[in-house]
Amino acid sequence: MNYLTKKEKGIFSTVMLMSIVSTIMATALSAGIPSIMTYFHISAGSAQWVTSLYSLVSGIMILITAFIIKRFPTRPTFLIGAGTFTIGTLIGAIAPTYSLLIIGRLLQGTGNGLVLALTQVIILKIFPKNKQGFGMGLYGLAVGLTPVIAPFLAGILIDIAGWRLIFYVVLIFCALDLIAALLFMDNILEKENSSFDISSVVYAAIGFTGVIYGLGNIGNYSITDWRTGLSLAMGVVFLVIFYKKQLKMQAPLLNVRTFKNKKFTISVLISFLLYAILNGTTTVLPIYMQSVQEQSATDYGLVMMPAALLIGFLSPIAGNIYDKYGMRILGLIGSFALVIFALMASLVSTKTNFLYIIVTTIFQGIGVAALMTPIMTWGLKQVPQSLVTDGTAIINCLRTIGGALGSAIFAAIITLISSSATITGIKASFIAMAFITLFLFIIALFFIKNDQPKVSE
Repeated sequence: MNYLTKKEKGIFSTVMLMSIVSTIMATALSAGIPSIMTYFHISAGSAQWVTSLYSLVSGIMILITAFIIKRFPTRPTFLIGAGTFTIGTLIGAIAPTYSLLIIGRLLQGTGNGLVLALTQVIILKIFPKNKQGFGMGLYGLAVGLTPVIAPFLAGILIDIAGWRLIFYVVLIFCALDLIAALLFMDNILEKENSSFDISSVVYAAIGFTGVIYGLGNIGNYSITDWRTGLSLAMGVVFLVIFYKKQLKMQAPLLNVRTFKNKKFTISVLISFLLYAILNGTTTVLPIYMQSVQEQSATDYGLVMMPAALLIGFLSPIAGNIYDKYGMRILGLIGSFALVIFALMASLVSTKTNFLYIIVTTIFQGIGVAALMTPIMTWGLKQVPQSLVTDGTAIINCLRTIGGALGSAIFAAIITLISSSATITGIKASFIAMAFITLFLFIIALFFIKNDQPKVSE
């Protein structure tokens, strides 16, 4: 990278390190959910918040990072994002109660949402135009591989000294990155006096949180309890208010008019459900393996590794298939593979062997590789160029929220069946996934076509 100055290389290394660290924490704690359940004496429905809250807050932050990046200087913005993540990591490492652990994860999710969005903009700024693809490729490779290896590495750390060790190891890298940021980070992005509607953020935050909190508590409280029914109803009401407000605004926080395009809406729905299934699996599977089968956290990481590596191998192949044959074949293959995964997962027992679980997760890996990036590309090709930025923000926001919702719902099903993790609850959760994957297949069968329409500017 001789085309970058020494200062620019320092900035690139700084933002990449924090992006890798924050991305690791998106999936690392999935291996620790059973240990956290035991340590704090809580149900699966409560424990899932260590993963779903991270996704929820990161998704909400996507709504406001575009404004923050334009309005405030680069250096303090990055330091605040990285610092917030670091403080959250420290709180998570020493948290004596589950409530404090949740506060730590909330701060981590806030920092993660800000850092990831800022990193992409910085890379595009410091790399020459003819090298921006290379720079973003390095970024995509790094943040794409870290979730693959995170459960395995986290499993080893948990088996060595418990789930808190994950936070302590990450804290070391956070400290190193803050030092690097103080040395290298500069105000390299131009500022704009852009407007910002705080009420839209409040409506969206209350709406998404209310829905996910209400659904996540179904297994812990009755539907008439304020923590379930009322929370869910309030969330729906505020999301409706948010949606209607965006329609009336000249410069909306999210341009929901993009949903007028039917195919774009289908792509958002598929992305939303795909992330719900993916995050639901990383919540339910470790509970099954560690609490029901009494395997180690490292065993869980090893089981997930083949599928994760397969996603990395198949993703560029899926991109080539999309370019040559369109989205329909990928939609059918991907959704059908997910159906097979969920059906196989619903047949697990207390004695199911490793090979069966690995094969099961491999089918999910095929589905994720076929759908994750191609469906986003297909959806964005359906909207006018002037709405691509808004469409990207919508998909990134809602699929992240979908991941949080998946963790909450599928963990709640386990708790609804029994206060402790049982094979009956696990199977019920996977059966629910099977119905959603079947719905995905029906969507792909009837609504994804191979046409490549010309988009008006």
